[in-house]
Amino acid sequence: MKRVYAFILVILFTLIALHLSAGEIQLNSETAVSLALKKNLGLQAEKIDLETKERAKQTSWNEFLPSVSVGAAMNHSREDKKAVTSMSVSSPWDMSASIKASLPLSAANRYSIQNRKLAYEEGEISLEDVEKQLERDVNKEFYNLIILREKIKLIEQNIETAQKRYDQAKTNYENGLVPELTMLSAQVTLESLKPDLEEVKVTYETAQMQFIQMLGLDRDTDIALVGSIQPEMITLDAESLIQKHLSYRLDLQSLMKNLEVLENQKKLTKAEEYTPLLSFTYSYSTE
Repeated sequence: MKRVYAFILVILFTLIALHLSAGEIQLNSETAVSLALKKNLGLQAEKIDLETKERAKQTSWNEFLPSVSVGAAMNHSREDKKAVTSMSVSSPWDMSASIKASLPLSAANRYSIQNRKLAYEEGEISLEDVEKQLERDVNKEFYNLIILREKIKLIEQNIETAQKRYDQAKTNYENGLVPELTMLSAQVTLESLKPDLEEVKVTYETAQMQFIQMLGLDRDTDIALVGSIQPEMITLDAESLIQKHLSYRLDLQSLMKNLEVLENQKKLTKAEEYTPLLSFTYSYSTE
């Protein structure tokens, strides 16, 4: 029996330890970005939207498939039951079936298909833009938390130093070595640092919650940031950057694709209004 109790206690302590450690995640800037690209809700919504546009593009050629309708009917004729010949008996029920197929064609079909293709390409650019912005924001918030964390440590060190100065000034005042004003001045310096510390802590907690939400994690998840700020000085030339990278800007690509969409929409509208509609229809009935 003692062995059973011991085994149960080991299991309980193991589960508690796993529960306490499962919520903490250690993150550096790279793992934070990778996690956000997998779990960020805004990015997931953008991916779903792109998948919808992809299905619309893949099924755009369905416009050239005919629409088919099938019907069936059953009629009852009110005949005199006595009107029966000696050779056969006629049924009062009549059944019929019909099928109809139609295929409307016009110049607008071409632009309608092109519209869905351009919408998908526009969605691809939008998704890439969202990914780049998310990567930028995650790195920005990650290092912002690092700065706030170091700022908290710095204020705590300043408070510790101010506390020592106040204690020294108080001792000196009690021994008659310094006037009371010196002691009170040291006390004011100490007390003025405490609200600053609380303010930075609140700012850090708020930024941390926003960062956790950006990563797509549960708000109760504990994170431990691993990293430091090591700035690297680089020299940039504006003209060279414009010539090499201007065409790769996603906002410009999005604007150019939007122009293509509007131009195609213009052609589609003209085709629907000014070009004839050719319709093929076939129907068959058993009546």
